[in-house]
Amino acid sequence: MLAQAAAAPEQQLQGTGWQQAYSSTAGQQQQAVSLKSALRQLYKRVHPDLFTDYPAEQAENERSFKLLQDYLHQARSPSQGPASRVAYHFRFFLLPQPPGVAACEEPAEPARAPSPAGGGAPAGPQFQRVQLSLPPPQPKADSSSRALSAAAVTALGRLLSRCGLPPVAAEEGEQQGDASSKLSTFLPEAAEVVRQHESGAALDEVRVANMRAAMRIAHQVVAGFHPGAFSGSQQVALLQRLVDALSLLSAECEAEGAALDLSGLHILICSKTALDSLGTLCLHSDDSAEDWADFLGGVDVGYARDKRGAAAALRQLEGAVAAALGVRMLFTAAHYVMTHGYRAFLEGMAAHAAEHGPVPHPSAPSTAAPGSTSSSGQPPGKTLSDVPVYVAPPRQHQQHAAGSDQRQQQQQQQQQQQQQQQVVHELVGYIMVHMDDTAAEVYRTIQAHAAASAGVLSQRQQLQQELGQLTALVRNRLQLRRLYRDELVSAADYKAACQRLLRHREHLLRCNIEGLSIRVSDKNRVASDGSLVDIAWDFEP
Repeated sequence: MLAQAAAAPEQQLQGTGWQQAYSSTAGQQQQAVSLKSALRQLYKRVHPDLFTDYPAEQAENERSFKLLQDYLHQARSPSQGPASRVAYHFRFFLLPQPPGVAACEEPAEPARAPSPAGGGAPAGPQFQRVQLSLPPPQPKADSSSRALSAAAVTALGRLLSRCGLPPVAAEEGEQQGDASSKLSTFLPEAAEVVRQHESGAALDEVRVANMRAAMRIAHQVVAGFHPGAFSGSQQVALLQRLVDALSLLSAECEAEGAALDLSGLHILICSKTALDSLGTLCLHSDDSAEDWADFLGGVDVGYARDKRGAAAALRQLEGAVAAALGVRMLFTAAHYVMTHGYRAFLEGMAAHAAEHGPVPHPSAPSTAAPGSTSSSGQPPGKTLSDVPVYVAPPRQHQQHAAGSDQRQQQQQQQQQQQQQQQVVHELVGYIMVHMDDTAAEVYRTIQAHAAASAGVLSQRQQLQQELGQLTALVRNRLQLRRLYRDELVSAADYKAACQRLLRHREHLLRCNIEGLSIRVSDKNRVASDGSLVDIAWDFEP
């Protein structure tokens, strides 16, 4: 039967294009089924037992089905923020549906694929392939609601229909899935969610502080997280896991007649396990306490302390060189901080500044030699002392990284030309120099562009003051606890959102928003830790 189905023209794949895996009989109207039933049918069509002789297709089906489960989890949960919202790429390999089985019917057991040696077995390339990318699911306002949004149902319907499955019936509450698109509908529900989290969040904050203090006293270590990476309850659970790991490690050390000594080290719970260039011990949040104990027990503590000491010394050198040059600060990208090239640059600038003094103020006479000081011996004026300087990677390193590919070299040259034309960052206002620039070149670059940098900084400060005044006005008029701007939202969009909030003030005050913390972002959603409410900058009242 499978051989006959595989030979059916309407069920054969041609080339590698996207094909619908199964089509219902002409004129037969498919009946909607529940999402649970549709997923069960899909699982039976991609069951691992069907592809035991095709490991590549079997692995791809397992990956895609797990990804589908993750999609459903995200669709039923609050959004984790813009950074986590990536597309989902599915690729299923399907056997032809046995004849006589309608799309709305579920076979009792998955039919095992014949061995490739069998005469009627479909070869690997003859499997029907369904390949589709779906956007991330629409964020939900309340994690307690399990209903899918209408957009998520539509996206799932596209995927399931390509797999030859019937349409999915709307779940209870799905018709209201897009209600959060209107702010007046979204805010009351979101406000209730935030208020339910407030008491627990306050308790979690206290517990986190106490647990970190206890570890600092007991083991002389500092434990932390990246800002906003985990909710309060997640931080409590992760710190408890770290306490368990340290207890396991202490017991192992005592059994060996040694003492656990991690004093002076910093532990960061994040998305990797490593000893970074700054001497921080990074622990993967998904690992167990036993895994953490094994890693911490195998770390060369003396080497980690040396790296922390070297990082602190480098920061001091940065500050000293910036003061000697008369600028606000010197900095570079994180992965270049502990490189030999950056340290050599700082030491060279320190030696040059000790001999020639600070960078001359832009208003100094043009006849003055680069690096000379004023007759009064005073440091440069306020304009130069407010200027930050970014130290970019060496130009030679950038050229080498481009490789021998001519197209890459052309792209690299274009980037270098753009960088040379944009020595002053148009938004932040820093002046860019390179690690392989000579000290005299650095002096000339800073002196030549200090005025332009100061102008950008002045405009930035003026904009921040304007946004601060507007934020305070909206916060007071709407009786909010706090009002934030997401980094992804431009100043112009934030202003537009604030003006819209003021225009609809009377209407929004009836939505029970007093005392809320609101952040103007790209979507309407409640933060994963329940601490604040995100609203779309272009919200619909």
